[in-house]
Amino acid sequence: MELAGKYRCEVSADAPSFHTVMVSAHMHVVAPPSQGPELKVERPRYNRGETLRANCTAHPSNPAANVTWSLNGVPVTSSDKVTSLQEKDEAPSEDGIERWTTVSYLEALITNFRLGRLRVQCESDVYGVFKRSAQLQLDDSPGPMVSSVRGSLDSSDSAEASFISSSWIRAVIVGTAVALVR
Repeated sequence: MELAGKYRCEVSADAPSFHTVMVSAHMHVVAPPSQGPELKVERPRYNRGETLRANCTAHPSNPAANVTWSLNGVPVTSSDKVTSLQEKDEAPSEDGIERWTTVSYLEALITNFRLGRLRVQCESDVYGVFKRSAQLQLDDSPGPMVSSVRGSLDSSDSAEASFISSSWIRAVIVGTAVALVR
């Protein structure tokens, strides 16, 4: 970290012109994390319409890592809730360099599964020098989803009501059997 600072580079041409160009820039020195991020979720199965709650911890680095999220390969947008905290590590490192841990929290409404699965990914990036990701594959929750019934059937539709009722029961039984086979 002592090497960070403003550096200047000077280049001169040979005789006869001896033209000289000088450029300066600030150089950052990176202390990368010792490993990639850790990703945790509240539970392994979700239904559409439920809220996914996840936590991504980027291990200590200097500067602190930037954490980004994606669901099924699509970057998380501002419509989802992402909160990131950066905490300075209290314990000194062996090399004496200060390091920060980044913890990012995601709350997102689940709207789509691909073939019954949802891929959650978080990526830890430190100036592009260190870039690692962690991902989890979540399954669509087995069993029937609760659905609202709209409208009503009166007694004159009793044959239709009987057919609808028995079809619904068969669908629930078949859906449960498929879920048990998985």
